[in-house]
Amino acid sequence: MSADELLVARVAQAVVKLAKGQTQPPWEVVAEWAAMINPTRLSDRKRSTGDGKTFMSEREEWFVGLARALMETGRYSEARCVAQDGLKQFPGEIFLLRTSALALFHGGDCEAGAAEMRSLRHLPRFDWYMKAELAEMESRLGREEEAYRLLGEALENRQDDKFKLHYFEVLADLALRLGKPAVAAAHVTLAVAIRAKESWKKPVALEELEERTRAAFEAGGEEWQALPADVRELSRYCRDLRAGEKRSAGNIGAGVGGGGGAGLGSRTGSGPGDRIEKPPRLGGKEKSGATTTGVEREMADGGAGPATAALGGRHAGTIMKIDPERPFTFIKPDRGGESVFVALRDLPPECARAGVRVTFDLEESFDRKKNRASVRAAAVEAA
Repeated sequence: MSADELLVARVAQAVVKLAKGQTQPPWEVVAEWAAMINPTRLSDRKRSTGDGKTFMSEREEWFVGLARALMETGRYSEARCVAQDGLKQFPGEIFLLRTSALALFHGGDCEAGAAEMRSLRHLPRFDWYMKAELAEMESRLGREEEAYRLLGEALENRQDDKFKLHYFEVLADLALRLGKPAVAAAHVTLAVAIRAKESWKKPVALEELEERTRAAFEAGGEEWQALPADVRELSRYCRDLRAGEKRSAGNIGAGVGGGGGAGLGSRTGSGPGDRIEKPPRLGGKEKSGATTTGVEREMADGGAGPATAALGGRHAGTIMKIDPERPFTFIKPDRGGESVFVALRDLPPECARAGVRVTFDLEESFDRKKNRASVRAAAVEAA
């Protein structure tokens, strides 16, 4: 670069970095200043830290930042073009793949955008918020049960609740549409409590959601239950609701549960330890003996499947060797059989060591290397 080009590039990069670091980034500023930079003059070599970890090159970071800024400002066709151009140079970059899918969806081609986002689900770096974004897509397409299931999985991440605030509200809305007013009430109350704690204004949309939830209780002749006042206790209460529903759905899916159940809308008592009536299986019809997934059929047939237990219920095992160069490891199940894949981002800090005993759920996945249906560990906790 000439001296002038270097000055422009470095100042623009500094402005972009500061803008993106704001609590509510001014994406117009990011887009304006990123556009001043000629990406062909930026390095395409991965950068590294002192301890040997690598991260995006300057050019890759430019594509990711500009595509995101254009998407956030509603310039969807431009965002997709930038993301696609970036993918030609950095194929497989998940942030560009994500932005490309989001831009396609919000630009009007909803089915194609959702299909692109679904295709990313089995990538190791498909983070919780991407799953939540996919859930919103499914909801917009009228697939409420699938959206509800995905969002429940996404919210199991250990990220601070204030970063999940929007998705608590989305889950509450979905719960109302699925006839689960108790779930809606708990998550609406949590959203309000988080905003109060952070001194954030309660938006009109949340007030309307609160009113709709109260109306749902009145229509059912029920009263809004007393909920924990402490934000942490309330958050734990909501986790227990989601976990109880997931366990119940898993038991029914594995042929263990009985009856159809009324979902989490039917509870006795008001504490998180109270009995939860078993809900119907989420994401599809309840299973009879003849209805199984491809993974479960493989397991039932006793073939060389990636696991030998049904998806329902909790499982136990031991964390195997962790390679800091790889974003995943495996769990050796107590039941025997093949090890179970787990992304490092899905491991709580106390579990991210070889030899730690854990419990976990199984969710359907796909083994791209072996080109077959598989499973992965989710909702991992120390045993």
